[in-house]
Amino acid sequence: MSWLPLVVFLLMLMLAFGAATGAGAFLVLRKRSEAAGFVAAVSVGIGTLFVLFVVLGFFWMASVRVETRPQPGVQIAATPPKTQSPPFLEPSPVEAGPKASGAPTAVPPPASSPAADSSTDASRPRAASSRNADAPAVSGAPGAAAPSSAAPKAEAEPEAPVANDSSAKQPDGTSSDEHQDQQALGELRRRIFERVVVALREIIAEEMPADGNNSAESAIDSAISAAIDQRPMAEKPSPPPASPPEWLSAAGSPGSANATGSANSVVVVGPHVDAAECERHLYEAVQPVVAEFVANYLGPQWRDRITLPEEFVRTELIRDRYVETVPASFGPMVQLHLLLSFDGKVKAQLAAQQLELVRRQRIAAIAAVFGGFLGCMAVAYVALRHDAAHGGHGRSGTIAWAGTAAGLCIALTVAAMRYLAS
Repeated sequence: MSWLPLVVFLLMLMLAFGAATGAGAFLVLRKRSEAAGFVAAVSVGIGTLFVLFVVLGFFWMASVRVETRPQPGVQIAATPPKTQSPPFLEPSPVEAGPKASGAPTAVPPPASSPAADSSTDASRPRAASSRNADAPAVSGAPGAAAPSSAAPKAEAEPEAPVANDSSAKQPDGTSSDEHQDQQALGELRRRIFERVVVALREIIAEEMPADGNNSAESAIDSAISAAIDQRPMAEKPSPPPASPPEWLSAAGSPGSANATGSANSVVVVGPHVDAAECERHLYEAVQPVVAEFVANYLGPQWRDRITLPEEFVRTELIRDRYVETVPASFGPMVQLHLLLSFDGKVKAQLAAQQLELVRRQRIAAIAAVFGGFLGCMAVAYVALRHDAAHGGHGRSGTIAWAGTAAGLCIALTVAAMRYLAS
C-alpha cells in the first residue's frame, strides 16, 4: 500500500498537536489558569484531530485500488470442452456395416399375436435349410426343399435382433428419450424372438417323426438355450480404451495465459486407491497452484493471505477432469487430472478479497494512529498537571519523562503500522 497519504496524515497530526500544546502553554503562562489552559489545549487538539481524521480517512478509504501484475508465460490455445452426442443417436458397429457398404437394411416385421404368426407362417413356403442352419443344436433331417423366395425373409429375421440388441446396449444415460428407446427395442426383440420360436416349433414338428414329440420338444429347448447363451457374446463388443484429453499436454504452468486471457493449469491428484479418495485430497492439491497464481497476479505479498473457498474451487475453478488408472505392483491405482481455468470470474474473486483486506488494513492503521495521538494527549495532560502542582519546580525532569512517554507512544504507533502493512 502507498505510504504517502499516511505520511501526510502524520505530519498534519503533529502540527495539530504542536498548535494545541502551544496554545495551552501560552494560556497557562499568560492567565496563570491551569483549567483554562487545559481546556483550550484539549479543545483545539481534539477538534483539529477529529476534522483531519474524518476528511483524510474518508479520502484514503475511497482511494482503494487493486493493482494487478501482467501475466508471464507462453500463449496457448484455449481448449473448449468437448460435447458428446447421446449414445443412442450413434450407429452401432453392426448397423454401420450395411449402411456404409450400401446394402439394404433388414426391416423388422410388424407386431402380431403368436396365433396369427403361426397361421401366417404355416401358409407360407418354408425354408428348411436356412432355418435349420440358424439352430445349431438341432440335427438336420431330410425334408422338402424350400422355395428360393423365402430365403431373404429367413436371413433378415436373425440379423434384426443383433443390430437392435447392440444399439440397445449402448445407452447409459437416464434421460426419458433413452428410456423410451430402450423399451421400444426390448419390445421389438421380444416379438422377433417369439416369431423365431414359433417358426422353429413348426419346422421341427413337421420334420420329426410322429412318435418323437418328446425329442422335438427337447431339441427346441436346447436350441433356444444355445441361442440365449451365444447372444451376449455377440452383443458385447469390447469398448475401446478412453484416450486422454488434449488439455493434458496443451495446458501450461499456473502463470501461462491462453488466447482468451485466462490461465490454464493442470493438477494431478494421487495416485490413490479410488476416485473418492482423490476427491477428498482435491482441495489440498489445488492450493499450491492457487497460491502461485496469486503471487503472479497480485504480488508475492499476497501469496499466503488470499485463498479461494473450497466450494468456489469445485464449481468455478475446475473446468474439466480426467480419471486415469495407473498400474502398480500391488494393484491398480487411480489418478485424477484437473484442468484449472483462472478466468475473469476467478480474478474478480481474488480482487474482491484483496480489496477487503486492504480496507481492513487501513481501518486498523487509522485506529492505531488515533490511539497514538490520544496517548500523546494523555502524556501532555499529566505533564501539565504535574508542572502546575509543583509550581514549575523540576520542570526539566517533567519534560524529560513526558518526552520519553510521548516517544514511546509514537514508536508503538509506527510499529503497529509496519505490522499492518506487512
